Amino acid sequence: MRLNYAAIAPEATKALAGVNAALLRTGFDKRLMDLLFLRVSQINGCSYCVDEHARNLRRAGESNERLDGLAAWRESTRGPSPIPRSAVLRERCASLLRKCSRSSPR
Repeated sequence: MRLNYAAIAPEATKALAGVNAALLRTGFDKRLMDLLFLRVSQINGCSYCVDEHARNLRRAGESNERLDGLAAWRESTRGPSPIPRSAVLRERCASLLRKCSRSSPR
């Protein structure tokens, strides 16, 4: 059973939607942004978000081959990496920092 995040944390859901809208207004490439969101969801282990981001990318025309290779993008030998290495590493660092800040005693 999936959690209804909008019902559980409506303010957080609204804030995430605001971040998404702000990124889109900057001209940040939407497909790259969606690939980054999918990768962060994989790192965070959120199956709901992985499913949603993958569905959105498939609807936008992203190939199954590239989406399947995203989890192991460093080892991929098939064509170009789905997302630039620097973007993935930056998101990996940000994700780990968020995890650390949540688990550290206050």
